[in-house]
Formats: sequence, structure tokens, C-alpha cells
Amino acid sequence: MKPNVVLISFNINPKWREKFLKVGIPQKTPDESALEIKHMFHALEVGRDPYRFRQEKSDSGIPVFGETGAQFISINGLFQELRQVGYSPNGVHIKKREEKFNTLVIPFILEGKESISPQAESLIEEFLGVCWGYVHVWINPPQPETGAMVHTVNLSHRELKKTPEKTLRFNGGRWKTS
Repeated sequence: MKPNVVLISFNINPKWREKFLKVGIPQKTPDESALEIKHMFHALEVGRDPYRFRQEKSDSGIPVFGETGAQFISINGLFQELRQVGYSPNGVHIKKREEKFNTLVIPFILEGKESISPQAESLIEEFLGVCWGYVHVWINPPQPETGAMVHTVNLSHRELKKTPEKTLRFNGGRWKTS
């Protein structure tokens, strides 16, 4: 099923945080413990063990590429692919975290209104245009409040000197690498 939201997120170091702030991307400070509780109860509501994949963080979704994710992946072309099927980046922000690197979050909303400056998008594409050591895609159960379907794409281990082996494709919500 095609999700209502595709949420792309990745950690950023302080240098990149400053660059993203300079192009107008806002920073938000979520209540991490409230989010953890929300994820835990969401998993339990749909009959899933919230800690079956990660002991330190609850998950309600199912990993598309297994527990280890896909390795050595490019996401070049993903933004264009999402736009071609009706998604728009809206609500891009830096999620401030106390004990870890901050995270840049890019929500792509189905039939949403685009709200990203060309400068911000250009900087994001510069940051993302590398090989990612790991890509984890999660298909989450419908949100209890709205019924919205959210797919989450988590990128980690930015590999500047490695050539990607495959490219991540949305494929109408049936994620694949090719």
C-alpha cells in the first residue's frame, strides 16, 4: 500500500547542522521519552514486540531489508521519484538530540504542499549524494490517530570514499534496490 508519508532521516554532525540552519531549516526539540512510549504502545496495539529488532529503541514497523538493512546504497534519484508520484517535501527540520548527533528529518507528504527552499534542497542533495553504509526502510502500521501510513527511511554511515553498489527505489511503496 502506498504510504501517506515517507520520512527520510539521518544524523548530522555539528558542522552540517550549522550549514542546514543557515539555509533556513528549523530545529525542533521533541520529547524523546514521549516518542519512545508512543512507539512502544503502537507496536503493542498491533501485536508486535516493540524491542524485537533493537533493545535500546522501540519499533512498531517491519524492516523491508531485514535487521541489517541494505548496504552500500545510493539514494540519488529518490527525491525525484517521490515527486513524480505525488509526494512533496514538507516540514523538513533538524531534530535536536541531547546525547547523540542531531538528525535531519525530511517528510515527503503525499499530495502535500512543497515547503523547502532551493538552497536547502541543494544542500541536502549535496549531503545525501554519497554512498550510505546502511539504509533501513521501515513500513509502519497505520497511525492510531489518523490511519496514515508512514514509511521511514533511516540512513547511516555516510561513506565518502566508497562507491555505492545499488540505488534505493521507492517503487510505488514496494521498496527495492537495483
